Amino acid sequence: MAEDPTQTPNVARMYDYFLGGTHHTPVDRAAADAVIAANPDQRRLVRANRDYLGRVVRELATGYGIRQFVDIGSGLPTADPVHEVAARVAPDVRVVYVDDDPAVVAESRALLADGGDPRVTAIAGNLLDPESVLGDPDLAAVLDPEQPIAVLMLAVLHFFSDRDDPFGAVAAYRDLLAPGSCLALSYLGTGDDPEWEDKVDATEGVYQRTSQQYFPRTRLQVLRFFEGFELLEPGLSTVAEWRPDSAPDPDLARIATYGFAGVGRKPAP
Repeated sequence: MAEDPTQTPNVARMYDYFLGGTHHTPVDRAAADAVIAANPDQRRLVRANRDYLGRVVRELATGYGIRQFVDIGSGLPTADPVHEVAARVAPDVRVVYVDDDPAVVAESRALLADGGDPRVTAIAGNLLDPESVLGDPDLAAVLDPEQPIAVLMLAVLHFFSDRDDPFGAVAAYRDLLAPGSCLALSYLGTGDDPEWEDKVDATEGVYQRTSQQYFPRTRLQVLRFFEGFELLEPGLSTVAEWRPDSAPDPDLARIATYGFAGVGRKPAP
């Protein structure tokens, strides 16, 4: 008998639950609560990741003139999504949300339809297939591939194993993008803190029962994603400490120790 997808926790809707949203089901909430039980700081970490997204979008739009964003593994465009953050600083920004879950894409399109903005859309796409994502006709109707694009991969690469070769996929995006394009990522990784390792192990166990498994990596491994990019200051940091709007909360900095974050820019030939 085929597995019922409505009874499998969905990581996009779990993320919405962590952010305090309303687009989730009982099975999503149960799995999310299990993650919170394993790591009581999960909601703050997810909120810090969303705040990091906001800073990245503002910095790239205002400081680097980026007017095109592709949010891959976007989940649902709720709780300060890319297009809303961007519109506050650069109303001409264009945004494409990409997710590999057809149900998430359908719900995203329904949410975006209320705004009626032709410069924003959602498409189905697999992060591991860069040519298909960047060559999608619905994406091409919104973005100009000859101009710089900021590719956002926030809290998504840790759902791919080495067998999937996410490093090769990111390198392919780099090669396809125009000079001046950027890669922004965040990654829930691992380190040498025994207390954090216990939380990682418990969290990994929960995600094995969801729509995506979780594969933690070290800081050095995460740095590999930026090969061929020029890392913008402050380099590979954390979601709490990447260009903060104010002095980082020490407690939040502790929580986000392994919430790696960084932005790289594709240099001119």
